[in-house]
Amino acid sequence: MLELEGLVTAFDTPRGRLRAVDGVSLKVDAGRTLCIAGESGCGKSVTALSVMGLLADNARVEAGRILFRGRDLVPLPPAERRRLRGRELAMIFQEPLTALNPVLPVGDQVAEVFRIHGTAGPNEARERAMALFEQVHIPDAARRFGEYPHQMSGGMKQRVTIAMALAHRPALLLADEPTTALDVTIQAQVLNLLAELQREIGMAMVFVTHDLAVVAQIADEVAVMYAGRVVERAPVAELFERPAHPYTQGLLAARPRPGQTRHDGTPLPAIRGNLPPLGQRPAGCSFRDRCPRAEARCADETPALRPVARGHEAACLLLEAAP
Repeated sequence: MLELEGLVTAFDTPRGRLRAVDGVSLKVDAGRTLCIAGESGCGKSVTALSVMGLLADNARVEAGRILFRGRDLVPLPPAERRRLRGRELAMIFQEPLTALNPVLPVGDQVAEVFRIHGTAGPNEARERAMALFEQVHIPDAARRFGEYPHQMSGGMKQRVTIAMALAHRPALLLADEPTTALDVTIQAQVLNLLAELQREIGMAMVFVTHDLAVVAQIADEVAVMYAGRVVERAPVAELFERPAHPYTQGLLAARPRPGQTRHDGTPLPAIRGNLPPLGQRPAGCSFRDRCPRAEARCADETPALRPVARGHEAACLLLEAAP
């Protein structure tokens, strides 16, 4: 359904053109879920926005291909990309409050999707939007239809954005951390809703998240990003059972566990240091300054993805010495 081949997305800044996504190659099949995981600033959201053609004015896809159903989206004119968005490609954004227009009723915002694409007149658009409210389990849909975003809870607002994204039953859905601002109960409801709708529609889904618990719950495949590059990709069970890259191992080790506390004198595990900012990434392996196993050669060569097991790849020069 979607395949990225050597995607490079760069931003024009006062310090020159800086790459936020640097040679990313991924794919996801129909009916499957690919999770892109990593810390904030790794390039996850920029990858998704590159696919949708929603980059900021100072950003551009510099190289690579974005193949949707075998068709490269990069050279398409803006008007043609817009015709695809909302129909065959759709996106759920991280913060529903900023994704919705505060001065329009939420029902009108969902109905607008049908009107803009010319797939329904005003009356039919309202009926179809009401049906979507019921599909995403918004209670008392008729009353909620006329409410404004500030009158709804975070979970209800996120259901509205999901309804907007699914209006035309897209073949590909990109979800950019759609549960980050929600409490755990609402988060579980949203994840279950997305899984239910995916089974019903058969769409492919790319789910961007930094939450490994979410990854374990919904993913079929996982790509771990660091500093704009994919450093490991594998089926979800394989990744959790046998993480190969030191960064992935650090992320998994830092997960909170039952019984952990800051008050027993034992520090909680963490990855030392911080993600290098754009324009200050070290030569060689970008993770080497934070890696507990780094060697001198890690400063000289940028590692490429190499096979670890069937369907499992990692970008680390030390793999041959890994236990």
